[in-house]
Amino acid sequence: MNGLIAVVLHHAEAVDPDLVGWLRHQIDAFLGVDALAIVIMLAVVILTLPLGIGYAALRYRRAAQRRQID
Repeated sequence: MNGLIAVVLHHAEAVDPDLVGWLRHQIDAFLGVDALAIVIMLAVVILTLPLGIGYAALRYRRAAQRRQID
């Protein structure tokens, strides 16, 4: 059964080009900005999340060290 599903789900491209085109059109229509602006916004989000988590972890560690000293 897994072999049959793998054959049915196989696609020559990495992603479905029709789906990507539709998604791009929907995002452009919703946001009303250029593709470069969307890439920049996504890059900011992708970079901000790990940096924010790291910053929170450092603050938590320093606060824990201060509690041990006091």
